[in-house]
Amino acid sequence: MTTLTELQQYYITPLKLSDEMLACARQQQWDGLIALYNQYIPLLQKAMDLTLEVSAQTDEVADIMQNLLTNERLIRELSKGRLEELTDNMAQLNETQTGNQAYRAQSRQSH
Repeated sequence: MTTLTELQQYYITPLKLSDEMLACARQQQWDGLIALYNQYIPLLQKAMDLTLEVSAQTDEVADIMQNLLTNERLIRELSKGRLEELTDNMAQLNETQTGNQAYRAQSRQSH
């Protein structure tokens, strides 16, 4: 079984050859282009064959990732109210702490 990372590695050489082929075409070096093309096609075909093998896996992974993203979005929506409640509680605690500090400061001054 080929992994997606392994599959990506199979595309690196064809990509490099493609870049070289493009450079040859720009420079009108047609013999060099054909020589590179003859190396390029079998490597690209191998990568494409492996892509078909991996595509079933990637479809499954895509479904799993979609479910994860959906769950993440729902969790955020569902926890939004709780987060607001906690934020309000923290604000109240800060107000109480500020009040307590002011009371202690005033209490110390009166003693």
